[in-house]
Amino acid sequence: MALDDFAGVDTDVPLGWLAPTVHSIYLRLLARSQGLSLKEFVGNPGDAKLHTYLEVNNLFQRLGIQNSPDQGMLFGLAIPTVAHGFMGQAAVSAPDLRGALEILARFMIIRSDFYSAGFTADRHEGELKYRPRFDLGMHAPFVQAATVFSFVQLLEFLLSPQDLGLIRLELPWRFCDSSPLQEKFGICPPIYKSGDTVSLKVPACLLSKENMSADKRQYVMSVKACEEELAGLRGRMSARVKRVLEHHKGDKWPQLSEVAGYLEVSRRTLIRKLADENTSYSDLLLQTRCNLACWYLHNTRVPIDTISEKLGYSDGSNFSRTFRKWMRMTPNAYRRHHCG
Repeated sequence: MALDDFAGVDTDVPLGWLAPTVHSIYLRLLARSQGLSLKEFVGNPGDAKLHTYLEVNNLFQRLGIQNSPDQGMLFGLAIPTVAHGFMGQAAVSAPDLRGALEILARFMIIRSDFYSAGFTADRHEGELKYRPRFDLGMHAPFVQAATVFSFVQLLEFLLSPQDLGLIRLELPWRFCDSSPLQEKFGICPPIYKSGDTVSLKVPACLLSKENMSADKRQYVMSVKACEEELAGLRGRMSARVKRVLEHHKGDKWPQLSEVAGYLEVSRRTLIRKLADENTSYSDLLLQTRCNLACWYLHNTRVPIDTISEKLGYSDGSNFSRTFRKWMRMTPNAYRRHHCG
């Protein structure tokens, strides 16, 4: 088979799916909620990092996660505040609700960088609004529901039960059963609107209300830690290498020395900086190729030998061995399992 087999087939991964986007803690929690341990997929608990949305999408397929906002809501409500790291600490220790919502809008990027988020307020209400920066595909309702309800769970630290009942949600999808909102939080049923934007609205009278968990010292320390984490994530060498691979076109992957030249560092410096981040160029390239393989196997009917060639493997057997090490099954088994 030749690479021409890809002609006329929509095989492009959506823009943004290969950029680091979501923190590994959420993937570990998701795996645990399904009764699974995916240490080999998301790494050790001490190895916190951002994963690409392509990895998230492939993980959803592996876990059998359905296109369900109800399932996303239940997962979001089960995410503990501590999972949000310094962002969560800053929010719950903020002096008032306005400060907490501003923190969530400002630092959402360090936990899930597939949203454009913002907070606005007028004399009537405050609004935390976010929308995907790129197409999240079929799992968008699950992902967005999990995000907004993890924030609702966090707000339980800040508001009384009576005040929680004043929150209003505007969502771009419908629930089959929204009773957990009323049963646990007393929140009114969501308002459904077209589009892809999620809004969490609170009356203006609540914005200046002192948080029950306010802690000035903790707040200052946590905000500083968030700023340092944001700067670190943006400057991580592994993230920069992944961005190079994200924009790669063609069938021959760049050599390490080529990537080093593109990033304007020496080959030795690139190796050392990646080692400092507990990874290597070969690891990053392997992750990219295997995740692309999952995409092609699930979303196209292109022959496996052609996928192997497109991903730069010398022969189909080498590709199959590598894929099996990564996914614990052969490419044929993966396609049968996920595509029927």
